[in-house]
Parts: sequence; C-alpha cells; structure tokens
Amino acid sequence: MKFSAPVLFLFAVVYASGADILDLDKISDVVINARKLWRGNSVDDLMNSDRVPYYCKMAVNYGDLNNATIRTLNENLQVIIAATINHFKKKYNDSGRMEFVDYVHALKSNPFLKTEITDNIYRGEFKDFHAYDSRRQQLVTDGYELITKWIKDTLIKDDEALKDTTFNQVDFRNIVRATNAAFDHFERYEGVLVNKPYVQSSIVDISVIRYPDSKQAYFKLFRIQIFATKTSSSDPLRDDQATSGIRGSFQSIVFRPQNLVIDGLNKNVKAKALHTAQSMFNES
Repeated sequence: MKFSAPVLFLFAVVYASGADILDLDKISDVVINARKLWRGNSVDDLMNSDRVPYYCKMAVNYGDLNNATIRTLNENLQVIIAATINHFKKKYNDSGRMEFVDYVHALKSNPFLKTEITDNIYRGEFKDFHAYDSRRQQLVTDGYELITKWIKDTLIKDDEALKDTTFNQVDFRNIVRATNAAFDHFERYEGVLVNKPYVQSSIVDISVIRYPDSKQAYFKLFRIQIFATKTSSSDPLRDDQATSGIRGSFQSIVFRPQNLVIDGLNKNVKAKALHTAQSMFNES
C-alpha cells in the first residue's frame, strides 16, 4: 500500500512522538517575569546590562485551549494542532534549537497548513524624536501616549496580536521608561559613541505562536521588535543632523487548515491525530 506525502508526514510526527507539547513558556509568564525584573532593578541598571527588557525567543499563547475545550473544535483544527506540535518537537530534537525563522519554516513545510499572501504581514516603522532631544522632560511627560499609540496604531495594527502579547499599561510604561533610559545612555556616552554613526538599544524582542481555539480557527506566528536608536552625522560639526527615535518591526503569518488534504486522510490516521490533539496537555 502506498501512502501520500501528507499521510507519511502525519505518520512521522504523530506516531513517532508522544502527545505532550514542546516545552515553550507561555507569553503571559514571560511578561509576568519581565515585570518582576523591572520591580527588582532600576531602569538604568537594566539598560546598562545586556538584557533586553522584554525578550523571548519563542513563547506560546493557547487561547482558551485545554484538554476539554480542544474536543469541541472542528476536527480539521484538531488535526493541524496534532501535526504541528509534534512537527515542532521533531524539528527541535533534530537541531537542538529553534529560531523564529525555524518556526516559520516548520509551519510552511506542514502539508496540512496553508498560508495566503494576504496572511503574511511585515512592517518596519520609525518614529523620530529629534524634536524632543532638547526637551527631554516633555518626552518623559508625553512619552506614554506618544510611544504607546505608535506601537499599537502604526507598528502592530493588529488587535489580536496585541491581545495575545498580554501587554497592559504597566508594560507600555516600562517600554517608555526603557526608551528614555536608552536615549539618556546615548547622550551620557556620546563621546564614546562619536565614531558610531548609528547605535541602538533593544527594548522588545518577542516571538509568539498563537494556537487555534474556539475564537480563531488558525495558527498565528508573530514577532515584535522595538529599538531605541540614535543616528549621528559623521561630521561632529553637524550635530543638527543627529536623530533620536524608536524603530520597530512587526512580522505576522497566519496558517489555516488545508482542508482538501485533511479530508483525504485515512480514518485510522485521523483518529490517531485527534487522540494526540485531545491529550496534548498534561492535566491531572
């Protein structure tokens, strides 16, 4: 008997692996730990260290999924969940590490998933704060509204992704404080940085995989990066060309079920996939 490539793929990732999921931190835990770090350290100490205030190589948001609610999902969603969790595990076990691009490749190589051009978003944005350089206190005063609005409405522009970060006012205030501290750092060490026309300090670098649940019928993979930056003129007499600002990028890819492929699965293979999905959480 010959099996199609998708069936062989599912055999490889479902039958060869257990049902437990790849051990990724929940994004809510990542953010909570970041807040604790802020409470235990001064903003200057944080910005003078190598630590990125909000950082995770990859975190997960399961939405409302648990072993009970997953059974209420459309079976095709359960199949893509089963195939994906174990494909991630296989990729990780093969390489020992996975970066954002590896997760993208893993999802794109999954025959049970599809993504459209309109489901792929990349934005790179910059907000110039040069006008505030001589009025730093005004940036401190206005910064929360200014930077928060820029992040939400210009950089990300995705209510689902914003919600899935679990960021609240505390986090946006921390981001603003870190941005101001970075600008102060650039000024304080201006003499050291004189030969560097461009410097930056990473404030946010988070990647999140959002699983399908009762509210959204697809995987969403996204990454948010935010940097405080300073660009200086190569001519020390032309300091009026120096620019402070905040630069960011937002990348998001949505992966939906490839229903034609899933509907062609053998009943036994599909049943195994459903069992894998329905027991993915180690719940007592």
